[in-house]
Amino acid sequence: AKFVEVVQPLHCEALLADAADRLNADQHLSMLPVVDHLGKFKGAVYDRDVRQVLLSEHGRNLLADRGAPPRAIAYAKRCPVADVHATVDAIIESYVAADAACGLILLDAGVYAGYLSNSAVLKLAAERDILVARDQNPLTRLPGNQAIDRYIAARMASSEPVSFAIIDFDNFKAFNDRFGFAAGDRALQMFADALRELERRHEVFVGHIGGDDFFVGLPGDADDAHRRIADLCAKFAGDAASLYPLADRSARGISGQDRFGIARFFPLLRASGGVLTLPAGHGQVPRSTVERRLAELKAKAKRAPDSVVVGCVRETDVSQVSPGGPGIRLVG
Repeated sequence: AKFVEVVQPLHCEALLADAADRLNADQHLSMLPVVDHLGKFKGAVYDRDVRQVLLSEHGRNLLADRGAPPRAIAYAKRCPVADVHATVDAIIESYVAADAACGLILLDAGVYAGYLSNSAVLKLAAERDILVARDQNPLTRLPGNQAIDRYIAARMASSEPVSFAIIDFDNFKAFNDRFGFAAGDRALQMFADALRELERRHEVFVGHIGGDDFFVGLPGDADDAHRRIADLCAKFAGDAASLYPLADRSARGISGQDRFGIARFFPLLRASGGVLTLPAGHGQVPRSTVERRLAELKAKAKRAPDSVVVGCVRETDVSQVSPGGPGIRLVG
């Protein structure tokens, strides 16, 4: 909100001469929004177009015609727009997608709500980048809990199908105890690389909750989510085997002590995940329910043949509770 300028719009019946006077009076304006009697946005009159008219003999003749002076709406053009309630990322994407943008118009249900200049958009992007950098996990450089919270809140407020996955490592403590924390960090970075590759190939969101806990948000149906998370876990199992000496790879694991000090055999490092799906048209599910169901599914995944268990929201989970509220903290 601090970057939004409330530029007084032109009514669609306003004269082009009025637009010229406004633009001449404020040299910082590159365009003026045009609205109808309901405030609905109809386009923008650009400073460059008005100047071109003023500099042409035909344009001067038009402006001098007191019988039928030109209206601003006749010179209104399309321009980049975004929903005033959209995320910062969505607003910036709308600006970037535009060709030779001179700022961005913000709309509220089609009604003009404000203007972001080029400078304001750049400041907004810089502030977003600083917040993202602060929230990133310092080891993997993946988005952290604040970004994960924002993603979950946005997807739960939508009626589109989505799946949330929580993934962690099996036998990670034994691996760290045997090979040291540097090797453990290498395993975490290896998995983060696999997540980034998944993000590049598909429209998914990936994040690092902390430790060996990771998050993936997957738009689409449950079958797609299951397949992608199962493929991810299988790939990591193959990659992680390379972190072991040949003898341990041949033995398919290592000997060590569990958290109770009891000697036992630990299979090779792998990842397992619980996937919670929300179908199209899902109602509002309390955030606490999402957290609880994901924890249940993640625990079951450790015993699953392909390391993945998929579950859906139960009918009793859907309520009229607002999807807002305190940030979710999905930990092991």
